[in-house]
Amino acid sequence: MLNVGSPAAVCLYISPQQDWTQGAVQYSRSFFEMTITQDLLAINLKGSYADLQTKYSSQNVTYFLQVGNATSFIFSYSTAGRRFMQSTLIAYVDAGNVTALTQDVSCPTCDSSLCAPFSFNFSNYPKGDRGATEGCFTPVAECEVLPSGGNSCDLQVYLTLQGSDASGRTLFSSDARASQFNGFDLLGKVDFTAWNLNYLIK
Repeated sequence: MLNVGSPAAVCLYISPQQDWTQGAVQYSRSFFEMTITQDLLAINLKGSYADLQTKYSSQNVTYFLQVGNATSFIFSYSTAGRRFMQSTLIAYVDAGNVTALTQDVSCPTCDSSLCAPFSFNFSNYPKGDRGATEGCFTPVAECEVLPSGGNSCDLQVYLTLQGSDASGRTLFSSDARASQFNGFDLLGKVDFTAWNLNYLIK
């Protein structure tokens, strides 16, 4: 159960497959222990752009998130020539229990030419029945190595909370998600947690 000030487990699953229902799915699972706050929670996988290219020869890398008993649908990180490097999820919480995870609207924060479908159900169909299905991408040619290490197209996943925690406190970090502030510089508001993907991915 989620409670402000207490740790919670977040699992990130990554695969080189788009259809997770066909045969034995190759995937890796990373576990994060994150302290629940009233701010956005961030998983910033520093070095993931290069690491995923090395680990998976497939261009079609996908992922999903699990918090408690709730799972998101599938998100595309890479397709030919594109990197959907950022997603924001809204966790709906009832008395500390996560009841659903949905994708926030992200395309208002980028040019319409850089917006495309990137969220699917586990059979690789646009999900459509909850949350948004489109996201902003960066052309691979524009991905840059950063002076501080990593790449501008490293995978970043944000988690916001809406509802109430186990102590009955109202959770309001979903009010700070990017779609609420068109053109807003989100990076200045997030306390990044950096992880070494070489260590996490098995």
